[in-house]
Amino acid sequence: TSDWFGEDGEVDEIKSFMSQRQCDLKTDPLDWWKNNSQRFPILAYMARDFLAIPASSAPAERLFSAVGLLMSDR
Repeated sequence: TSDWFGEDGEVDEIKSFMSQRQCDLKTDPLDWWKNNSQRFPILAYMARDFLAIPASSAPAERLFSAVGLLMSDR
């Protein structure tokens, strides 16, 4: 049967993940997901997607700065 999360296997994966002990805060999340991707393939795929987002706003700030220089009267 299916439910809100999708197939039962996906629900089982989430339940299994949620029952895991919390890892040490010093653990690199990318390494953890790489090491556990066989156990949690769907969640590992999602984690790679979210963890790939740059943590810095510097590229966006440079873009806005460059556009501002193009648009200003100099």
